Amino acid sequence: MLKLTNEQIWLIKSSWTHVIAYSDKAGDLFYRHFFALAPPAQDLFKDNLEIQNRKLLAAISLIVAKLPKIEHIEEELHSLSQRHRKYGVRPEYFEAFGKAFMNMLAEVMGEAWSDEMREIWEQVYQTMSEAIIKDMKHSETDI
Repeated sequence: MLKLTNEQIWLIKSSWTHVIAYSDKAGDLFYRHFFALAPPAQDLFKDNLEIQNRKLLAAISLIVAKLPKIEHIEEELHSLSQRHRKYGVRPEYFEAFGKAFMNMLAEVMGEAWSDEMREIWEQVYQTMSEAIIKDMKHSETDI
């Protein structure tokens, strides 16, 4: 599992606090980027996007809050994996999701966005998405 320094955790938390302050804009940007990169994924979203945006921000906020004890996050990742599998999310959507998420972060952060922030967010996203995909695939073999 990913090991983060206190400075890296601070970068994630401070940037995420900024995103939360602009949550409506962040959600609009994210979904616009995501659907442009993965048009078929749009069919998975039955709720209106305002509700979905709140769910997305809540899930990421939980992960961000747990970063200091990231080794204890398996239960949350398993839960996310099971929900995503139930909704019909395909593993290939995670790449588009990650790109859309990084684009959204950069746009919301504006001039405050840095290479260091991008690198640590990419590491966190890569670690989390790989764990979720692995769990989704493992669950498929249990059926």
